[in-house]
Amino acid sequence: MKRSKNSRLYVPTPKLRVRATRKLRATEEDKSFISDNISGHDNTDDIPEYNDTEYISNFRGNTGEAESLPEMTNEEFKQQLPEHNMDINDNYQPSDIDTTDTTEEILMKNIDDSHRSLLDIVEEDEEDDSMNNSDVLEEESSNFEGFDSEYGPYFPNFTSTMIFIWITKHMISTSAYEDLAKILTHPEYRKEDITKNIRQIRKWRDRLPLVKVRKHDVPLSMQRTPSTYASTKKAFTISPLTHLERILKNPLIMPKMYFGPGIVANEKREFWHGELWQDSLLFGENKIRITNEEFYKAGEFLIFREQSSTFMCRVRSVVNDEMDNNTLKLKVDMLLKHEKLPNCRPNDNRHTRGNNMELWLVEGEAKLVNPTNVVQHIVVWLCDMPEPDEYDFYIKEIVYSFDSRWKYRDIASRHRLPYENITIMQSQQNLPILKSLENGRVMQTLYGDAWVIGGIGCVTADLPQGNDLAAVKRHGANHGCRTCNVSNDQYTDPNYNYIKNARFQQQTNERIAEIESQHLRMDQDRLATKYGLIKPGPLNDLKWNQHLQTPQDAYHSMAGKARTLLEVTFNIFNTNGENDFLEYWKRIEKPSHWSRMPNPLRHRQSFMFSDVLRLAMLMPFILQRFLESRHIKTDALNNWHKNSGIRRNLVASKLCACWAIEAKALKLAFSTTMTENTYQELQETLKKEREILIQVSIIYATKWFH
Repeated sequence: MKRSKNSRLYVPTPKLRVRATRKLRATEEDKSFISDNISGHDNTDDIPEYNDTEYISNFRGNTGEAESLPEMTNEEFKQQLPEHNMDINDNYQPSDIDTTDTTEEILMKNIDDSHRSLLDIVEEDEEDDSMNNSDVLEEESSNFEGFDSEYGPYFPNFTSTMIFIWITKHMISTSAYEDLAKILTHPEYRKEDITKNIRQIRKWRDRLPLVKVRKHDVPLSMQRTPSTYASTKKAFTISPLTHLERILKNPLIMPKMYFGPGIVANEKREFWHGELWQDSLLFGENKIRITNEEFYKAGEFLIFREQSSTFMCRVRSVVNDEMDNNTLKLKVDMLLKHEKLPNCRPNDNRHTRGNNMELWLVEGEAKLVNPTNVVQHIVVWLCDMPEPDEYDFYIKEIVYSFDSRWKYRDIASRHRLPYENITIMQSQQNLPILKSLENGRVMQTLYGDAWVIGGIGCVTADLPQGNDLAAVKRHGANHGCRTCNVSNDQYTDPNYNYIKNARFQQQTNERIAEIESQHLRMDQDRLATKYGLIKPGPLNDLKWNQHLQTPQDAYHSMAGKARTLLEVTFNIFNTNGENDFLEYWKRIEKPSHWSRMPNPLRHRQSFMFSDVLRLAMLMPFILQRFLESRHIKTDALNNWHKNSGIRRNLVASKLCACWAIEAKALKLAFSTTMTENTYQELQETLKKEREILIQVSIIYATKWFH
């Protein structure tokens, strides 16, 4: 068994030691305070024989009497203390003990020879500890003068004594004691209100409005599992309807909730400021009434006027424009004719085909239109949908901006609007409560009955749970991204068009149907590997877009990159680099509300993500103050020069620039409010971060940042 300096091996009754002018160690001090097994004896015959087990049981028996101590008077409490404790306090004379730094040993007679080797080990270990800690122990012993009260010399009063015994006996944690201290020092605390019967306190639980927790036995798949595994597993659920009803009746929460169309704000702070709330009719509004018989709704195609010009558009949703006196407006996608297409060559075939009936849908450039500016409805055929009997125009391609350039893609590769998927009624066999909310129901609220509609919002899940919810293979697969079809050998390709090759809901549903239609298991596995898809989970029966509503977890992905960059940076430091880093790390100014962090060079593996993010914000300033090429290992300098062509004297500045970009990206990604300018700046910063992280990973010719 491995022993540390804080652990001790005690042999049953081998010897009794008395240390002069030295404070007892932590383990010995506890024993001395509670039981005082050190007493004034003149010879070894007066020492009673005992073993460790008896000693511990006696110790527990003595401390157990502390429960009744608060009911005693001070004199009664002193009488209950063991007599040998009083003898030690009364008979203690400093002159009786040698003041030299030596140890008297009172050896027990007839020690078994089998124990002598073990005793030697204990003696050697204690001597080493004495040499290492002698200065500290002597200093603490000289500073402690003791207390003159009736509970001295170790405690100032009755309260301190009882609290110490209670903490030691019940092994109270630091957080638990801090909570108790807050209660006892609260101005409204009254000792008359204390309930002495703990059973009565436990009955208070019945008064609370707690919801019922239901237990279910969920069957498990026994394929490729050991025979010892159970076929079922217990699952516990709480009804979301009960939880929702209590929220709607809560007078503190209900006034802070928002019900209505999505809000277009300059600073985005709430969920209803985002596109999911704005576009989904489960949360926002999808139609607006102009007259008793005329209204505009999502999915319709309109012609509107603006500044004496005429435009065509497709309605996405109805939103509340906060920047224009909370006016209800139509959020639309623009439709362009050939002569208004960006980056369109005059000699291509787009201007000849379609007889001026073809339009192009602009994606990612939404516009707000006042309903009063709408001129009329038009009929437009999206060529990925069934062809109508009559139509005015048709759309075969989408126009979008990627990497500051306008590009085209087929209409089949488009993100369909939520209304296109939500209008279909689903089976009521699975998830009946959530489906009933999707269809709407009357519920009682704080302000009376209301028609409540709800559904799945934005699901934030880290790898690999997020991929499972999106029906995508784990991130280690050939196509392991839940939002696009990128292959694992193109992760670091800066020219990969993730917009054109995104995962679209209708495309995923078609591929899943193709996989399930295969009769052979081998063919199903082959197609699943090709598309990077798995069997959909239970949420697939709900009205949601599994790719748009399960985005990448920004916290884990951003902090994961920062942690990997920290590992790379510290691994390329030589001894001089590590020493200088620690020097500046200790001296750099840190916010006062930050918790103290240990040495990052030695303890970074135990850092939480919050510690990693804080350290990442300091790294640019620390490196800028000391880092030079002489602090970096020679092989790292050579690899960087060989693979990237960067000169040795520029490596330090390149690494400082990398950390500056990383810190800026983290700051923008976790801003409390977001504006359009913030989004654009974040997109540009993430692009720079991707490029420079690829260069940094070349130091060891690895793919750490994939």
